[in-house]
Amino acid sequence: IGASRVNEPGCLTWEDLRSSDPAAAHAFYAAVFGYRLQPLPMASPDYATFHLGADEAPLGGMGGLMGDPGPSRWVVYFAVEDTDAAVSAAQANGGTVIRPAFDSPFGRMAGLRDPAGAEFMVIRANGE
Repeated sequence: IGASRVNEPGCLTWEDLRSSDPAAAHAFYAAVFGYRLQPLPMASPDYATFHLGADEAPLGGMGGLMGDPGPSRWVVYFAVEDTDAAVSAAQANGGTVIRPAFDSPFGRMAGLRDPAGAEFMVIRANGE
């Protein structure tokens, strides 16, 4: 079920739901998919990781809009070997930087938009 390759360069590595109503989103996805939600202490109080059953490995996260304007949406993260090189390659090939590269507790990441307008994040996770 799901992607056959994950958590390696060029592959999906994380997804976040940014919701205008995180409590309703938590309840909806828990009811529909049976997700178990677990608060993430270093995040905002409305943010939680979601898990299937007793599996401790999170599938992604759900929370508020995190200060971003706009509608509720899913944000996907792709693993890269080098965040800054990925940003340069995106720009050289018609992409747009929507959030310049920055360091986070999870790794170095950046927000990009492809030439067709799809937005996504890239991340070089810590320890990779």
